[in-house]
Formats: sequence, structure tokens, C-alpha cells
Amino acid sequence: MQRRDFLRTCGTATLIGPWLLRAADPPTARRPDMLLFVADDLGWRDVGGYGSPNVKTPNLDRLAAEGMRFTNAYTASTVCGPTRAQLYSGMYPVNSHAYFNHPSHYVKDGVKTLPVCLKELGYRVGIVGKIDAGPTDAYPFELLSVDRERLLGDAVREFVTRDPEQPFCLVVGCHAPHSPWTKKAEGMTVNDIRVPGHLVDTPETRLGLLLYYGSVQALDREVGECTRMLEETGHADALVLFTSEQGAEVPFGKATLFDNGMKLAVIARWPGVVKPGTVCDEIVQHIDFLPTMVDAAGGTPPDNANGRSFVAMLKGEDVQSHPFAYGCYEDYRAVRTKKYKYIHNLQPDMPKKSGPSPFNDGAMASDPNNKFYPCWSYPKSWLPLAEDDPEVAKKIEWFRKRAPEELYDIEKDSFETHNLAADPAYAGTLADLRAKCDAIMASQGDKGMETAGELKRWNSQQHQAGKGFYGTSDGKIIYPGKKEQNGK
Repeated sequence: MQRRDFLRTCGTATLIGPWLLRAADPPTARRPDMLLFVADDLGWRDVGGYGSPNVKTPNLDRLAAEGMRFTNAYTASTVCGPTRAQLYSGMYPVNSHAYFNHPSHYVKDGVKTLPVCLKELGYRVGIVGKIDAGPTDAYPFELLSVDRERLLGDAVREFVTRDPEQPFCLVVGCHAPHSPWTKKAEGMTVNDIRVPGHLVDTPETRLGLLLYYGSVQALDREVGECTRMLEETGHADALVLFTSEQGAEVPFGKATLFDNGMKLAVIARWPGVVKPGTVCDEIVQHIDFLPTMVDAAGGTPPDNANGRSFVAMLKGEDVQSHPFAYGCYEDYRAVRTKKYKYIHNLQPDMPKKSGPSPFNDGAMASDPNNKFYPCWSYPKSWLPLAEDDPEVAKKIEWFRKRAPEELYDIEKDSFETHNLAADPAYAGTLADLRAKCDAIMASQGDKGMETAGELKRWNSQQHQAGKGFYGTSDGKIIYPGKKEQNGK
């Protein structure tokens, strides 16, 4: 007789059925503790495990050797606030409304963010360092520290060790290697640097990169401290997810939809689940992090999330994720397959000022305190060379003004310098990717600049309503038009 029939025959299912069912089921595995490490403005090429010829990153390399490295990971919007909204909401910028950068990166009402989802599953969810998200009531993180110079401390250790029976999720928002870059890389000189192909080799460029690589080294040390902290507190088996926020703050990087802007360094370590030293070339995006972490915790991602879990990939299962990655930043839209990149410029006749604007006189060359910002200053050294070097002149003009459509064969042209949109041999590819871009825009109700205007007005309404957000100045809560208040 089956157990269900036995209970029905005895007439005692209501009394003893639940006990028998629990006793017969296997014990549930403990939900994993999680650490999400977010690096600020890190170029994916600038990690040792991704082939950097310049800077060494031993702690990140160790993390990759002990876990899985993703080679096709992307963010949709390549600036801080919208990127973090993707991570914490699982939604594309237009869908979440976190479309513009600070102070306009609010998510709309009803968005279930990472701390909300994990708290419903019984997790403690803490954050340390950079937050850069809003409105504040949408992100019920436990704020452990907003000190960006010293991420780990007593508050973090207390959080991690507080209750061994309750799982935790710790988000570490590292400010490095965001500018200003203040310390030169150790063990390197300007003569050691191999200048990447999208930049122009000048002494000023080399100095700027030497300072940037110093900040990358600082980031790597923070990663090492975090992983050691997990080991020292008995949490070496935690799921660790590392991601860069977007590309480095250099021309053709951050705030553009070139790969140097939207492609990411993503590493996952999960002892006992992720096979050490593995590489995944499936396309994943920042919108996939929330579904993945909720899935790993045993939950179901929110229905309005655009992303999908990659837990199956972490387990080594032969699955495919997105057929392409999508980029959406101000007046750009992009589709990135494993082989090609398509960029649609919604305002091709407008001068481009996205990201660092080094070729505009006086644009962001220094801050009011006259600090040296190499990411904005060194490209000015390219200007005299452009007078006699057509390639340099072309590069500068390419930054300032772009064609309505761009198509790049990434396998042959990883720095996206040869636009194939006008080449008849690629007409079919261009039409296919254009259709994909139009379709995903339509699925989100994205009408280009019309939608951008609507979202700008919506954000202004949030400002006028006095909604606060976690800003970029020492982790304080910013209330537009009101006095800053400490976010602790």
C-alpha cells in the first residue's frame, strides 16, 4: 500500500500526514552564503586572467582559478547608477526607469530588488562601500559601512558571523579603479606599458595608464581581503560573484557601447558546485545577477525581471542563455552577439559628449580643487599629433561624431575600429542585427529619444517629490533640493 493510501485509510492524514511527509523527505541542503563584489569602472582587459599584458591581479586570478570565468558578460548601460540598478533589479534601464546616471537613477515603484527578494527567503542582506542606487526605500540593505577607503572592518565581520544558522548576502561596492587615480602601479614604469589599441601612445597616456593600473592593483588587494575574510570566518564555501561595473573611464570605454564600455570581467566561485578553472563563453548580462542569486537561494525571480538565472551554467550544464546582449545608454542602442556588434546612434548629427570628453576645450580637465584627473587630461596630448597623423585625427573625430549605424566584426576587430555598416558584404548581418535591436526596443516600449525625454521628466518628478537615493559622496543619502543626510 502506498503511503498516501495508508493515510487515507487510517483517516489520520490531517494529524500525522505532515510529520510522515517531512520524515520521508531528504534533508534540505543549506542555502549558500553569498558575496557580490562590484568593481567600479574596471576595463575587462585589465585583469590578468583576461589577458592583461600590463597589470598583475593575483587575487582575481586565484578567484578565477578556483571558479568560473565568463568571457561574454555585458552591462546594458555603461555608467554607475543604471548599472547597479540592473544588478539589483534584474531589469533593463528603460524597464526599471533607472536610465540616466546620478542623480537620476531611480527605479520605479513595484520593482523587487535584490535585498527585498533575498530577505523574503530568510537572508540577511548587507552592503559595504559604494551603493549608488535609489530610491532608498526600494533598497532595504543593512548598511554596514560607507567608507570606500576601508571596506572591511568590525561591522562586516560581525555581520558575516552574526548567526551561523541564517544565510547572508554581502554586497561589496569597491570604488577602485574609479578616478581620480592617485598612486602609480607598483613594479611598473611608463616604459613597461603596452598601450591598448584604442588609445594613442603618448607620454601622457602612459602616465595616465600607470596611475589607472595602480588603482586596479588596489582593487585586486580588496578582492584578496574579502576572500580571506570569508575563509577566516568559516565561509570559504560561499558563492562569490565578482563583476566589473562597466569599462574604464577612458575614451571609447565607460559611457559608450563599445566593448571597452559594456563588456565585463565576471568571475564566479562556488566550491562544490563550480568546477575550478572553468570558462563559460555563453552570453550573460548584469540583469542576470538577481535571478541567479535568487535561484541559488532556492527562490523564484520576480516576474518582471528581464534577466535569467545562470545557475545551470555554474553547475556545468550544457545550456544557452541570451542569444545576444543588449546595450542602452542615452542616445545609443546596441546588440552584441558572440561575433558582431551593432550600434544604433539615435542622434548621429549631435556632437558626442558621452563619458570623458577630453577633446572639448575645458571639458572635465580637472575638478574645482585642481586635482589631476588623468582619464580626462591625457587624451588632450593626442590633439597635436592629429595635425600630421591621419589615424590619430580619425580616432579623435570618431569619438566626437559617429555614423547613424555601426557594425563591427569583433572576432577580427576587437577594438571596433572598422565600421562595416556600409560594406555590401555585411548587408544581411546589418539587417538582422538592426531587426533584433528594433524588436527588443519595441518589447520595452522604447521609442528612443522620445522615451529618454519621458524618463527625464519622470526623474524630475521623483526629485520634486524629495525621494532620496544613495549618492556618490561618502555613501550619504541625497535628497534633491534638500540637505544631505547620513545614510548609516
